Amino acid sequence: MALIGREIFYDPLLSGSGRLSCASCHDPHHHYGPSNNQSVFVGGKDLKSPGRRAIPSLAYLEHVPNFSIGPDNPESETAPVLPSAGATASHVAKSAVASSTTAIVPQGGLFWDGRADTLQQQASGPLFDPAEMASTPSIARTRIENAPYTKRLKALAGPAAEASPDLLLSEAMFALARYQIEEPSFHRYNSKFDAWLEGKTRFTPQESAGYRLFNDPMKGNCAACHLDRPLPGNLPPLLTDRQYEALGAPRNTAVTGPYENGHFDLGLCEAMPGGAEQSGAYCGMFATPTLRNVADRKVFFHNGVFHDLKQVLDFYVLRDIQPELFYSPDAQRRVRKADDLPAQYQPNLDRTDAPMDRKPGDQPALTLEERTAVIRFLQTLTDGWSPTRP
Repeated sequence: MALIGREIFYDPLLSGSGRLSCASCHDPHHHYGPSNNQSVFVGGKDLKSPGRRAIPSLAYLEHVPNFSIGPDNPESETAPVLPSAGATASHVAKSAVASSTTAIVPQGGLFWDGRADTLQQQASGPLFDPAEMASTPSIARTRIENAPYTKRLKALAGPAAEASPDLLLSEAMFALARYQIEEPSFHRYNSKFDAWLEGKTRFTPQESAGYRLFNDPMKGNCAACHLDRPLPGNLPPLLTDRQYEALGAPRNTAVTGPYENGHFDLGLCEAMPGGAEQSGAYCGMFATPTLRNVADRKVFFHNGVFHDLKQVLDFYVLRDIQPELFYSPDAQRRVRKADDLPAQYQPNLDRTDAPMDRKPGDQPALTLEERTAVIRFLQTLTDGWSPTRP
């Protein structure tokens, strides 16, 4: 099934244009993320339709639990039980030293808003999105019935799938998921950081300083969400807690248009039952991605508003100290703080955790030199490292 899934992953004839495959967006040479620095992918039947959000990497998704809202236990791969209706959420302070085990938080799921629970469900999303692969069930079924891998897929899927085009299509999506799970390049765990964890190499002084700042709860505090400790069973760290945060990323007018059009991407709450009206406490929240291979990415945050790590670190550290560096002004030339989130949802923003616990006039949690050191550490998270080819 995984071998068939590999053929499906690279098959452009599944798309509405006949020219886009899964690999077009999730380039294996770029850790299964985008190969260019466009904020969003341009696809559709005419290859001119911009997507809604930045393309996330498909790497390191094999241990993502189903979406749920429940007790914060970042070391568990089992999704907690969804609480009863009417439960509320609020931001709970996070620290790189210790995380709460009693907080009720959203966690798990795939995409920026957790709307898919399995890799099989995830594969169907871009396939049928009019702005992405722009296929239809009819196009996909026809291709699956007439592809070089059809005979092998039917033999593995069994008589029921052979008799049902819809079931055969479902089996094809399952094959895609198996490929992502079984193909080692989706989860290589062979960065310099991994070698360091195994005692096979040393950090440079600057990388070591960056690692300490990454873990310091009063400085970078990055490890509060991007967990860097091995998990139970000696599973290498995933560099994410698989939870959601409202960070107030600046508006990307190239994606959502001007502030005045009133369109906002509210993230998690829009994917939940009842939408923003019933789940307002989760508006503005987006998934915390893994930081593995982050130094090779060219697009950051859900809307692709930043294009290098320096911009990202500056935003974390200076968001509330110098908001004019990131947010647009209104007609009176006053800065619109968190200009991509309506005012009623801005209490959801993380303003309690370092380095985002500052206000104008405060000193930044990280100096420019310290931010550079953190970036040097983040560069150790790139797969493919070896002593002879750093």
